[in-house]
Amino acid sequence: ELTGDSANYDTDSRHTILEIQVDLDLPGFEDTDNGEETGIALPYVVSIDKSSRTILSIRRNWYEDDELKIKREHFVHYQYMPGLGFYGFGLIHMIGGLAKSATSLLRQLVDAGTLSNLPGGLKARGLRIKGDDTPIMPGEFRDVDVPGGTIRDNISFLPYKEPSNVLYQMMGDIVEEGRRFASAADVKVADMNSEAPVGTTLAILERQMKVMSAVQARMHASMRKELRILSGIVHDFGPTEYPYELVDGEVTQEDFDDR
Repeated sequence: ELTGDSANYDTDSRHTILEIQVDLDLPGFEDTDNGEETGIALPYVVSIDKSSRTILSIRRNWYEDDELKIKREHFVHYQYMPGLGFYGFGLIHMIGGLAKSATSLLRQLVDAGTLSNLPGGLKARGLRIKGDDTPIMPGEFRDVDVPGGTIRDNISFLPYKEPSNVLYQMMGDIVEEGRRFASAADVKVADMNSEAPVGTTLAILERQMKVMSAVQARMHASMRKELRILSGIVHDFGPTEYPYELVDGEVTQEDFDDR
C-alpha cells in the first residue's frame, strides 16, 4: 500500500494464526537410526489459532529426500555487524549513543544562543508596559509606566551566558569519535593534492573501503541465502513439465534444481 499497490488478499481479523518453527519428537514420527529411536527432535512448522490455542497443522520442515533432516531456513538476517547474541548490530547500535550525545549538545548550544540573544528576566510588579503580551519588534519603542525610580531599578535580566566553548569542543570530540569508530576517512581523494604519492592515495582508498567491504560481504552472503530460499520455493511449487518452447520467460522446476 505504501508503494501504491493494493493487496491481493482479503484481511480477516476474526482469527489470528501463529506459525511457529519448533523441534519436536512426535510419537509415531520419531527419528530412527538402524530401526532404533534416536530421541532427536525434528524440525516442524506448527500453525496455531491464537484465540483458541488450537493446533491447526503440523508440517515437516525439511526436504522429503533429506536423510539428515536438516532444518529448512525461511528467514534471512541482514546484519551490519555480528552481534553478541542471535541478532546482529546495526550502525545505530554502534554509534547511536555518540549520535544522541552530539544531538543533545547541539540543542543545548542552540538554546544557549537563543536565550543569549533574547534574554528574559524579572520586573517589578508595578511596572506596566503597553502591549507586553507581544514581543518587541526591531526598531520599536513602547511606553512604560514606572512606579518609582528608573527602569533599570525595576527590571533585572537573568544571567544567560553565550554558547559555551567547552560544550562546542566536546561536541566536536564526540562527532570525531563517532567518525573514527565508523572508520570513515576525513580526507577525500578529490580534496588531496594532485601530486600526492600513489601509495598515499591507495592507502586512503583502502581505508575508506575497508569497513564497507566487510558490510557488503555480509549483505552479499545474506542475499545469497535469500535467493537460495526463493529458488527452493520455485523448485517446490513450479510447474513440472518443460515445454519445447517457453513463452514470456516462463520457468519450471528444472531451472532450480541446484545445478
